[in-house]
Amino acid sequence: MAILSNTSSGGHFTGWEVNVPAPTGVHLAVCLDIKETPDFETTDFNTGLPKVNDVIRFLYGLTVGDDKFLVQSNTINISGSPKSNLIKLITAWMGQAPQVQGFDTEILRGLPCQITTEQVTSEKGTLYSKVMQVTGVIEQYKDAAP
Repeated sequence: MAILSNTSSGGHFTGWEVNVPAPTGVHLAVCLDIKETPDFETTDFNTGLPKVNDVIRFLYGLTVGDDKFLVQSNTINISGSPKSNLIKLITAWMGQAPQVQGFDTEILRGLPCQITTEQVTSEKGTLYSKVMQVTGVIEQYKDAAP
């Protein structure tokens, strides 16, 4: 599936520093970066116990008027299962399910997409943009992506 890097999670954070949230809406975007973090420790939602997974995040760039924004995905478990969130995301983005054997997520870097974002306030009170959906861009709009 994904070709893992040795990126350190730096504790419970893996991602990029994004200070200005993008507005809520549907936007043309481009995948600027991909971060894969092996052995990322989180807390299991159901049991409250610690668990460790290999995860991936995507950083998207978009433009609204003259303003440029960065938006990052939530952490997604790296899994080649057809029911996994990663395969569902790639399928929606590429328009077809990837051939899991040998698929390298790096091919998504630089590709345009359409993302739906929503401004959300975290439990700690931080306003951020949450990626709600990622889809492909129809051919006529690919050149319009930032």
